[in-house]
Amino acid sequence: MTEQQPLLRTAELAYRLAHAVRIFCSDKGHPPFSYPSVYTYGQHTVDHSEFELSADQEDFASSALLHCATYLMAVQLDTALDTAVGTKRFQHRDVSIQAASCIVRSIRNAFAHDPFNPVWDIRQPDCQDRVFEIADVIRLDTTGLSGKKVAWQHYGGPLALFRLSQHIRSKLLNVGGT
Repeated sequence: MTEQQPLLRTAELAYRLAHAVRIFCSDKGHPPFSYPSVYTYGQHTVDHSEFELSADQEDFASSALLHCATYLMAVQLDTALDTAVGTKRFQHRDVSIQAASCIVRSIRNAFAHDPFNPVWDIRQPDCQDRVFEIADVIRLDTTGLSGKKVAWQHYGGPLALFRLSQHIRSKLLNVGGT
């Protein structure tokens, strides 16, 4: 359980940064990013013209970065729950652990099978055609979702996943902080 605390925290930091980059890049008047004139690592070298993104590319890439950070968060949440609770988490006596487990497993599965075009594929029998909710944190109604493209609105939006991570850290892993 202990090793999951810093890993989940790292996923949260990446998620928060991805949101900040997305907000920054969506402002068409944002100051330009600083790209290296030359970037060398090992045997490879790229110059400024190969590495620099246009404003439109930054806007698009920041959206993709946020998308990937969402997937990363879901994977790390699923791993933290699996490590802390085990394979019986879907039938756990605590309904908030059941809910968190089914929500993150469903999100993780959708992204894992097609990361840039996630579709709900809710295979876990305990998670099909049910409503999973942690009050004031997150809610997912899986009824009729299989086969539909994932939308943040299905589980309450991007901040709901962040709140779920905080909830799992503070309630399950006993770690507070922001």
